[in-house]
Amino acid sequence: MQRQQILDEIKRFEVEMGREGLAHSVGLKDTINTSAIFSKYEHVFTPMNVKLLKALLNASTLESTRRKNLLLYDYLVSCHIGNQLKELSDKANNYETSATIKVGGKSVPYRQAAVLVMNQPDRKKRQQITELVKKPKATLTKLNEEALEQEYALLKQLTGKDYVGYYEFVKGMKYDRFADDLRKFLIDTQGIYTGRLNEILAEMKIPIDDARKHDLGYYNRAHKFDRYFPKNKLLLTLKKTLAGMGFNLDRQKNIHVDASERPNKVPRAFCSTLIVPQEIHLVLKPHGGQEDYQTILHEAGHSEHFANTRDDMDYEFKHMGAHSVSESYAFLFEYLLLDPNWLQTYINMPAKAEREFLQFLWTNKLFFLRRYAGKIVYEVKLHRNDLRKLDEDWKPMREKYASAADMYADIFSRAICVKCEGVDYLIDVDSGFYSADYLKAWMFEVQIRKVLKERFGPTWFTNKKAGAFLKDLWQFGSSGMTQDELAQRIGYDKVDKRYLIEELLEAFEAH
Repeated sequence: MQRQQILDEIKRFEVEMGREGLAHSVGLKDTINTSAIFSKYEHVFTPMNVKLLKALLNASTLESTRRKNLLLYDYLVSCHIGNQLKELSDKANNYETSATIKVGGKSVPYRQAAVLVMNQPDRKKRQQITELVKKPKATLTKLNEEALEQEYALLKQLTGKDYVGYYEFVKGMKYDRFADDLRKFLIDTQGIYTGRLNEILAEMKIPIDDARKHDLGYYNRAHKFDRYFPKNKLLLTLKKTLAGMGFNLDRQKNIHVDASERPNKVPRAFCSTLIVPQEIHLVLKPHGGQEDYQTILHEAGHSEHFANTRDDMDYEFKHMGAHSVSESYAFLFEYLLLDPNWLQTYINMPAKAEREFLQFLWTNKLFFLRRYAGKIVYEVKLHRNDLRKLDEDWKPMREKYASAADMYADIFSRAICVKCEGVDYLIDVDSGFYSADYLKAWMFEVQIRKVLKERFGPTWFTNKKAGAFLKDLWQFGSSGMTQDELAQRIGYDKVDKRYLIEELLEAFEAH
């Protein structure tokens, strides 16, 4: 096949896969069948076509051509592996959808268990649900073990590289160095995090030595703020926020909003980019609470980004590449909830409640940053099969963990400072180091917001010129510009973690 033929087939494949996944996720289909679609297009995802793209990549002289060839090469590699694992993937997805647990004599979908836990004030009942999901998690873990083992072998066979080496090549990252930076971040933020955590656990009357992951899940749900974030005002608040920046969601015909209630609809909002920028789906299942508002704003950030991508951009730049760029815009919208000016404009909390909420949300943000920092440390070790234990400074020792599950439990317990179990050691792994994309996005988001405030004032989100500024960044799609190039476009040398760390330290001092 010629390169253009490959690309044309991929465009059709993407739409078919996107529609299949969307129908399943919104609850219109009980099962998902990607196998049939992969089979239809398996003539595209062949080792021969991978070799063709590698040859074109090696022969690229222009930087833009090299980038497009690298993106297409990575896409073909991923889809070749996806095609080989299609039955296993469908089996796992369909099991996850159909699996149930018995809670109080009632059958509850496995996917709803996490929602039950974070809404359950009774600690014993939270623990019971946590125990009940171990059985379906064990089944999913067996499937994940088989899939990961095959993925390692296929990646080596197809590219000559191991898992870490391959993603370093296609994403331009040095994951060992990145993990080292994050070890330092974990050490530097340990004091402010544990100080606040001790206060939280004391309020919850939970001994620190007995605190579990599900306890923080319940805390992060932040029930006491629910009355300020009602379910029936979620969509209206989103529309008002977007309108302030010059975006009329009702008139953006390329963004399709699905807020319908369906039993098997995934509980968390998401954005589906079927055809960029012509057909973007913003899906939500409102249940109320601050987390719901965070999530819908996050996904709206993705939706506006892709809906405002230039149509004349090359397909590879619109649809392919690292996720860190779009996640930066998603976090920018999500963390409007951390802005007192936005809260006063759209939520109208009493001053005391606002102070408490901001203290909560800064703690929540640091929790996730530390969790994802630990995640990168863990995932690099997992994919390198490096079972060496870590000392107090997060440096490797001679002694080894008995298993990857034990390693997961230790690293995550230390990162978030409550007891975690090894049952999630493969379920909680992000494919292709997506966790690193999140962390880079957290860094860049602070830099974007800093410029927005400098140029358009503290209420930048009510200024249509700020919307135009964002559209100038959004036009480049997923990868028309790298994160560092986008940072340079708005006045920085590169994406720099120091702005994030400085903001965190200032916030914890203030709250």
